[in-house]
Amino acid sequence: MAKGPLAPTLREKAQKWTRNAVAAQSYYVQAVSRPEVANRWLENARAAADAYNQAMQQVIQENRWGNRMNSLTPDVWARNVRAKADRRVQGIQIATNKWLAGFEPIARAIDAVRQTLPPRGPKMSEQNIQRAIAVMRAIHQAALERKGLSAGAAAGFGGYSAPVSQSSVEEVPPAPTGVGAGFGGGLGVGLE
Repeated sequence: MAKGPLAPTLREKAQKWTRNAVAAQSYYVQAVSRPEVANRWLENARAAADAYNQAMQQVIQENRWGNRMNSLTPDVWARNVRAKADRRVQGIQIATNKWLAGFEPIARAIDAVRQTLPPRGPKMSEQNIQRAIAVMRAIHQAALERKGLSAGAAAGFGGYSAPVSQSSVEEVPPAPTGVGAGFGGGLGVGLE
């Protein structure tokens, strides 16, 4: 039996799909919450690394990203941002603990290196530049260690010894205000 044309009923089919997909949300969450599903996803994702890398090389060679961006107008971006605004808030709420766990080692490294920095010098002095470099190195080292890429202790950043601090994120002093306060992400280690 031949079916009729698809195009005239496409809107109806899209609405039906949306209705059914939304109604199946609890089944979806239940299915993806099973450990074997997550393990299978991870195995498949790891196995696909070479194919992904090859595909990305083709994307780069063909400048697909650049071509697509050149075909858009700012109103496309703005419309999509407005349409997905609630998802942003939900994502932020879900990510709060992950952010805290990810940033805590960096905050500890900043606290540790701050204790070892010499006093600030005049604006843009070599002394202040070295202070900033020491903090950047401490942040970089902490990020590497957080990812398991380096096993070194949090010491020796920028030529300054930095003992590991047992402070918590809440103990990080508030960022300074005023001219130059934004340098270093508002961490109070600017070139002032």
